[in-house]
Amino acid sequence: MASLALALSVAATGLSLLNPALVNSARADFSRPVDVVSVDWPGAAPLTTDVASVRKSLDEYTIPYWQSHAGITFSRGMDSVSPIEMSKPAPCNGDPTVTYMNEVAQNFYDSQGLSVGNRYLIILLPPIPDKCVWEAKSIVGDYRIPFGITVLQNNSIPYVITHELGHSLGLGHTDFMSCPTPGDSAWASCKNIEYGGAVDIMSNIETAGPLNVYHQWRLGELGNGSIQSISESGTYDLSGAGSTTGLRALYVHDGSSVYWVEYLPAGYGFNAGLAVFRTDTPTNPSATVSPNTEYTGRYTGDSSGDAWLLNLGDYSYSNLPTGSPTGWSFATNSGNVTIAGEQIGDQANVTVSVKPGTNLLPLPATPTDLSKYTFATSDFGSNYQITPVQNGYSLTDPTMQICNGNYASEAHRLSRTQVAANPLYSSKYLFISSEAVQYESAFWANQALRELDSISAKCSAKVAVVKKLNYVSPSEVESRALLTTSVINKVQQNLIATFQVKGNILVGTYVLSSLSFSNLEVNQWLKLSQKIGIRL
Repeated sequence: MASLALALSVAATGLSLLNPALVNSARADFSRPVDVVSVDWPGAAPLTTDVASVRKSLDEYTIPYWQSHAGITFSRGMDSVSPIEMSKPAPCNGDPTVTYMNEVAQNFYDSQGLSVGNRYLIILLPPIPDKCVWEAKSIVGDYRIPFGITVLQNNSIPYVITHELGHSLGLGHTDFMSCPTPGDSAWASCKNIEYGGAVDIMSNIETAGPLNVYHQWRLGELGNGSIQSISESGTYDLSGAGSTTGLRALYVHDGSSVYWVEYLPAGYGFNAGLAVFRTDTPTNPSATVSPNTEYTGRYTGDSSGDAWLLNLGDYSYSNLPTGSPTGWSFATNSGNVTIAGEQIGDQANVTVSVKPGTNLLPLPATPTDLSKYTFATSDFGSNYQITPVQNGYSLTDPTMQICNGNYASEAHRLSRTQVAANPLYSSKYLFISSEAVQYESAFWANQALRELDSISAKCSAKVAVVKKLNYVSPSEVESRALLTTSVINKVQQNLIATFQVKGNILVGTYVLSSLSFSNLEVNQWLKLSQKIGIRL
């Protein structure tokens, strides 16, 4: 394996997609074209690489990697003939960097007569005068939505580009949980080493190893039969993490600690053995160490790391890692679960022992592709654009907020997708949106409706006036339809809201206006809700 001289990407934190008015339909084709442009600014140092070199890295390394390791197909997009002229250099860190990335993207796609979205853009920058520590940055995305922006600082390194597209697909870094002795421990006695899990593409050391099994699961690549959620003692045959068939991962959720166990055969620069990753958020680690100064000393969520490699052997992380993190025995820090394995042929035979009385939590459901339940361009025609809503894929934003009530069901959401329909002309409507939410179970999806009934029935007129609407939902779909009127910042706001549930999926449709709705308008929007409900 080869070491990179500088640290790799710092994926941007706390960022949405672009201004929703500038993004194409979230229900795009998934050909995933990758475009490449260069940038120039007054007084910029000359590039020592070029767009053609970035394209070569994509064609020969990056696109084949993601196809073979995750079944994700990127395609050749457009290459800029001349640089995008910017008035100043790119900033190094934080939101200003992302604003700059968005501006470059907007300038390029405007020049092509396209809207930003449904494509991946790689921006090649000259050396930045501030001597940024990073070689590349990306906006963290979601593999279910084909969109991403990456900046490269004067390099076309294939491995760097491949790593960055991993961020665009929604992956964080593979970090290292460095504990005083090999094995597991409580976070309070261990260091969080950014990039330190140098066994796959999401660290900062080039290696031929497969994606870790947690990241494969995040990308929807591990389905039924690929993962064993441990609830009791048993013996299992694990195929290699890079295999395409067989059992490839053990999932152990012991108290607040979450573990993913995989088998790494020899051949990736490490000894054959089990590799174990923690995926619970670090709780008061003894230190957080990063080559990126904006992250050192604090954990920043998936934009930094989302999987932490444990050391079961003699592994030591540096620019040139030594030793091997794999081993054949492991115990959770509680002592409730022990694992022992041995290599038999091309598999690992693994015995799991669970102490009697131990309650291990099950593997959560894989997030569903929710975009098929929300608005499509065909619902509106050419006078509207369907765009992702800011934070529309985040659970930090609430789903149920009628009357500002306390909805316990909010804590039982697994994933959500929200889009907006933006009219291309002046409109009375302030916001037209559709949201699809996956709950832990059908109980919690229906509980959200029961909570809505209770809270809206008790709603104070000082908060909102709530009126039930006569709405007939599609067969086997439970629904509620409301018209609410409230005053926010001395402006009246009228909202038509429908909530429809089938199984563990809830779909909400929202139309907001400062003007009153006529009966005809109400009926028109309820007809659209029926059309959306049929998709459940």
